[in-house]
Amino acid sequence: MKLLTNLWVILLMTVVYSVSGQTKVLKPATIVHTNPTDAQILEAIGSTGLTLSNPQLIYGNRAVQIVTFKDGRQANFGFDDGIFISTGSAKADILSNNNEVTKSEHFFIPPNNASPFYEDYDLQDIEYQARYKPFVYSFNVKLDKGITALRIAFQFGSEEYPDYVGAEYNDAFGFFVDGPGLPPFNMAKLPTTQKPISVRTVNSGIKGSHGGYDNNVDLTQSDYYINNGHTTQTRTDYDTRYVVNTHDKRRPRAVFVEWNGLTKLITYDLTGLIPGENYYFKIAIADTKDPLRESGVIIEKLQGVAGADLAILKEVDQPETKAGEIVEFKLTASNLGPYKSDDVIVEDLLPSGYEFISASNTTGTYTNGLWSIGLMNVGQKETLTIKAKVKKRGDYTNTASIKSSLIDLDLSNNTSTVTPQLQYSKKNKMISNPMIHIYNK
Repeated sequence: MKLLTNLWVILLMTVVYSVSGQTKVLKPATIVHTNPTDAQILEAIGSTGLTLSNPQLIYGNRAVQIVTFKDGRQANFGFDDGIFISTGSAKADILSNNNEVTKSEHFFIPPNNASPFYEDYDLQDIEYQARYKPFVYSFNVKLDKGITALRIAFQFGSEEYPDYVGAEYNDAFGFFVDGPGLPPFNMAKLPTTQKPISVRTVNSGIKGSHGGYDNNVDLTQSDYYINNGHTTQTRTDYDTRYVVNTHDKRRPRAVFVEWNGLTKLITYDLTGLIPGENYYFKIAIADTKDPLRESGVIIEKLQGVAGADLAILKEVDQPETKAGEIVEFKLTASNLGPYKSDDVIVEDLLPSGYEFISASNTTGTYTNGLWSIGLMNVGQKETLTIKAKVKKRGDYTNTASIKSSLIDLDLSNNTSTVTPQLQYSKKNKMISNPMIHIYNK
């Protein structure tokens, strides 16, 4: 009976999400620690290029509002491992698939019967009414030798989406940094607009049914927004478009999480820091104007970086092919920052299973398998397209790599490989074997 019960729970917690006709099974991220210790929190958020110390829970309920997790991608998070913070119950939010129209911990009580609201002045500079059910946590960051920038990757979500977009219930949060050579700075911003991220600044591009008419709402950043199950039907009254229906139980969820809406993965770099120095780092989040409807933030990592984080992605237009056919490889080179690089080179030597036909690229030169791009500014992307003829025999695994003379602390995205599956015919029957390259006459 216990086994059947466990299986039933798993079935209830597993959902199907359809994207462009393809089906992906969503499962909740796996909680690693509830009521995590300071050491567990720092281990989950820390990464390369820095040392974290002196953690302090300034305000909030450690046993309720924060968990560490793994397997985030199975829930469609933008990453696998990190920490999950909520203005309500972090455990309940991470294990729920937005089954409720709204969710609120109405009687949330911090430890030791403290007040249910707290005023963090840095957070209130963003949203002056953000003081309900807050979670505020700080630590020190010491940069390693040669490290001059901090990078953080995160997603923000809220139950205030979509009906309170443009209203006074503007849930907000911040990553506040202070230290040598740096005035207090908030890293929880959109790199494109430099605006603090909140319900009002990242949304579907349409005011909510309670959105009002004059709340400085930004409706231009919908590319960063994920609709997690609400409808986007709108109507117009008084020259204002707004959401009518806010929750559709039949609509597939894009992310396995309780929030009605959330941002895509956002990465922010803070440059110009001093190696070897200590910086004060504070995470702060709170509900705005009232304690209803949860908000939260998922944090992947805080990383010390220098130089240029270069990345290469290789794709092929025909994942399955045959000898004699023409395939097209597309390479996308990116500079993810924090600094520009002026000597970027991509190496892409076609293996023995292909005959080179032609190449075209958006910048630089491509000769004998070397694509010399040269200068790449932060955020810049360039592409190279290679056409090749598939031979009867040979190696079909094609790998590209990217490099420059600058430090690149994240080498996980510096290579990309594709292996088209070669199909062989025998008596008009197709035989697929991508591992053993034998030509059947």
